[in-house]
Amino acid sequence: MNHKILEEDIMDMVMDHYDNPRNYGKLENPDIVQNGGNPGCGDSLTIYMKIDDNDVVVDAAFDGKGCIISQSTSSMLTEYIKGRKVSEITELDTEFLKELIGKDIIIRRPQCSRLALDTIRYGLRNYKKKQKN
Repeated sequence: MNHKILEEDIMDMVMDHYDNPRNYGKLENPDIVQNGGNPGCGDSLTIYMKIDDNDVVVDAAFDGKGCIISQSTSSMLTEYIKGRKVSEITELDTEFLKELIGKDIIIRRPQCSRLALDTIRYGLRNYKKKQKN
C-alpha cells in the first residue's frame, strides 16, 4: 500500500511539472545551448544553462516539444541543477532518475526519461572541453 501511495505522488508530481513547467523558455546569453532529441517518439529538447566562475549552474531553462515524461523530467531537472556544481551534475545517472521520477517510469519509457539528463550532461561535457581549449 505504501508503494502505491509513492507511485501516485510521483505521478502527481510528473503531471504538475508537465502542466506547469518550471524554467520553460530560452535564457538570455546562456553559456550552454544544447539540443537533444528522441527520434523514436519525436521528442525534441533544447537545454540552456548559465555557469559562473566557480563552475556552478546559476540558471537553467529548456524548451521543446514532447511527451509528458520528457517534458516533465526537463522541468524537474532544470530545477534540480540550479545552484549545483558542474562536476556534481555530470555524475547524475539512471539511479538518480529512479529517485526523481520512479523506477516504473524509467523501465517503461527509458529514452523519454533520460532525454533531459543526457542532454544536460552532453552540454556540460562540451562546455568543459571548450573551457580547456
